[in-house]
Amino acid sequence: MAITHADALGRPFVTASKDELGETLVSGLFEREYLQSRMAAGKNLVFASAFALAWEEVARVGGSTILMQYDPPVMVGMQAEKDYKNDLESAAWFAGGNYGNAGVLGQIREGLGVHFNGVATPTLLPDNVEPEHLFAYAYMFKHVAYNEREGQSAQIAAGPRPEDFILDLPLTSADDRLVVASIPPAETLADTVERALRPQTPFTPAGMPAAWALERYRVPKINFDITWKFRNTSARYCLKVDEFGTTVLSEAAQMTLPLPPIIVARPGGRAPTPILVVLTKRNRTRPYFAAWVESTELLIPDPVG
Repeated sequence: MAITHADALGRPFVTASKDELGETLVSGLFEREYLQSRMAAGKNLVFASAFALAWEEVARVGGSTILMQYDPPVMVGMQAEKDYKNDLESAAWFAGGNYGNAGVLGQIREGLGVHFNGVATPTLLPDNVEPEHLFAYAYMFKHVAYNEREGQSAQIAAGPRPEDFILDLPLTSADDRLVVASIPPAETLADTVERALRPQTPFTPAGMPAAWALERYRVPKINFDITWKFRNTSARYCLKVDEFGTTVLSEAAQMTLPLPPIIVARPGGRAPTPILVVLTKRNRTRPYFAAWVESTELLIPDPVG
């Protein structure tokens, strides 16, 4: 029996919706460029390419960027950064869009099933779309496993403060990069990611595999599944970081119907310092997933291991 994406993520420690997250923000709703969202003291901030991919579908189907009164400024953002489709290999994401009278839901369900061989687990698809409504949707899933072969060491760089660290973890896929860091935030998420990907001091071998490095620097276990809804726009962000690897799932939709209620499991615990998790392709400068975790809303207390 095939392992679904939900199986791969396991049971999340934190499941919540926007109204239940007072200290977590998502990148893109209020900025013209998604990664240019400003960091807020004491707040978590999450970005995923799926959100941008859905709005690229809105622009493709509509013929141009569609501006709707009362909807988020992200629609204006379609005029800014683009080319998100090349930030991640095509096998890891699917996007589609059309009008209800063109059978958009059937097209998306069929395309999603074929693309991921029936193991995708979407939650943001509505039961129906009115004939005259445009519906756009994107889904991405990516798992990176740590390379635990002998001689494969995590790389480490220092930050501006003595307690800072930046870990570049060895992965089984040479094209992927996973950086986990504890550093002071910059003004924007983009600048903070840049600090982690290109530190001022060079990376050197840490002399330990990925899982040991995460335990040594007390990186907390992370496994959250949060859904963010702003009027007709919905986005879901899932991140799992443990001793075996890192898994991300994200989906986004221009919704035409309300979402069902979300069941909340309140987490506990605190990381000793804020943690930044960045996933990117080695040949790209922009990440496809980034999470700044500072508030306890998205954490559990035990360190990895």
